[in-house]
Amino acid sequence: MQKFKTDPKKFEHLCKWVARENYGPNVFLYKRHRQEGIDIIWTDKGKQHVIQCKLREKPLASELISSLENDFMKALQYFSNGLEQFIFATTANLKIVERKVKRHNGVTESVSDVCNRLAFENGIRITCWHWEYLEERVEESPFLMKHLSNRVQGADMIEDDFIETELAKY
Repeated sequence: MQKFKTDPKKFEHLCKWVARENYGPNVFLYKRHRQEGIDIIWTDKGKQHVIQCKLREKPLASELISSLENDFMKALQYFSNGLEQFIFATTANLKIVERKVKRHNGVTESVSDVCNRLAFENGIRITCWHWEYLEERVEESPFLMKHLSNRVQGADMIEDDFIETELAKY
């Protein structure tokens, strides 16, 4: 899974496949020149669902919050009444996504708090996919394990157990 954390295109493809597993086969990379805060898109019952992918080697909660707000507003303006769901996918771990930071307006919020606030204010489902969520989705799906890692479910545990047992002999 580490290869998906270092290459933006691979990270987008990871998110696309997790979305396909969650929402069906009609999930695609958004290939327009001006992305408008959108990397992945699908339509369901005439409404748009989008994912913005943020690969960060050293993610900061404050920077992620700014990106989330800016990208969400771009997507909201672009789709106006047609936006149903906005997913903010990041390589940041849950600890960073939940880290509270004091904002320039004096409010203390985390990425998760901002998702909830924006969802409430705009009547749109907004979710953050952090790195542990993405890893868990891949590990729980035999299809994703095979497709993304060319491994079968449980292979990592067997490999780790085998190595520990063999090392203990020496």
